[in-house]
Amino acid sequence: MVRIPGLASAFDTGVSSKEHMISGESSILAEQWYGRGTGRFPDRKGTAGKRILDITLPLGWDKEHGGIIAFTDVSGKPPVQLEWDMKLWWPQCETIIAARLAYEVFKEEKYRNLYQETERYCEKYFVDEKNGEWYGYLHYDNTVSTTLKGNIFKGPFHIPRLYMIMSVFERGDSIEEYAK
Repeated sequence: MVRIPGLASAFDTGVSSKEHMISGESSILAEQWYGRGTGRFPDRKGTAGKRILDITLPLGWDKEHGGIIAFTDVSGKPPVQLEWDMKLWWPQCETIIAARLAYEVFKEEKYRNLYQETERYCEKYFVDEKNGEWYGYLHYDNTVSTTLKGNIFKGPFHIPRLYMIMSVFERGDSIEEYAK
């Protein structure tokens, strides 16, 4: 199996856990962004978050249909998970957050383009314009897997978090002002 420094895999199968890495990356960059100008958070933390994003996104982004694929094998082998062909709602949310934070911290257009592209992708495929809420699960080709909007896995966390964080950026407020 090919090893990529800094890339986690599940049970040495070579299956990347990019969804969790992107989520972790957004936490690292959030720390960097919220602490900007305070001297509390050294730049190396933000750089680590940027590196994680730059390593994991090429592994997870579906170049043919868009969006983040749930499971990929870092060595190119077919994944063994039953839901290998799925695109889940929450990695898309975390990708938007991570890319927006990366753009805010580093001001590189590639991150702005990524969050905008992922936003458009989610609006087109995940958002149910007719009945509201997001679908939770799409197939590889972006067809809806199930019309259920919630279950024991899809609860009210990632989507409200995404909208709250994006509204802070859109309004130009600080997170502290938004929390008031």
